[in-house]
Amino acid sequence: MLLQLPIGLEAKFDGVVDLIDMKALYFRGDNGETVEEAEIPADMLALAETRRAELIDAASLFSDELLEAALEDRATPDLIRQAVRKGTLSLELTPVLVGSAYKNKGVQPLLDAVNYFLPSPAEVPIEAVDLDSGDAVVQLASDPTKQTVAYAFKLDEGRYGQLTFLRVYQGRSPRATP
Repeated sequence: MLLQLPIGLEAKFDGVVDLIDMKALYFRGDNGETVEEAEIPADMLALAETRRAELIDAASLFSDELLEAALEDRATPDLIRQAVRKGTLSLELTPVLVGSAYKNKGVQPLLDAVNYFLPSPAEVPIEAVDLDSGDAVVQLASDPTKQTVAYAFKLDEGRYGQLTFLRVYQGRSPRATP
């Protein structure tokens, strides 16, 4: 489900229209670090209202409260976010955001969406396979006091030497201070 519309395309990509909050976001600075909120451009307002109605329609399948609010034309951003989160967690709705890696345009709303819509490690079961015990399934917990279980998913040889990127599933990073 589309949560944003692009303002401009390709080299002229300048920002996004946030369909939940109904505002325009522009990314300024050398690396898009400054986010400016503004009114939705007049030439995009009709499209934004249509797409927002589609978003509310799809999200209301996951929230009776949002459905009732939508019928009374009082859907709030919080109700929409809660319904999108429910749909996302049930794997029946996929939030779609727009942005550009060039100059990091759209990164901040993307990171906010990760926090809003995706589960924290404490909310989902974590399973591993113990190769020393005949591939027995082991339940893990995101507990820093337990034995460390991590996955090295990327090696990078850069200007700082070799970097290893880890995903820590249980325990803590070997370099973390107590």
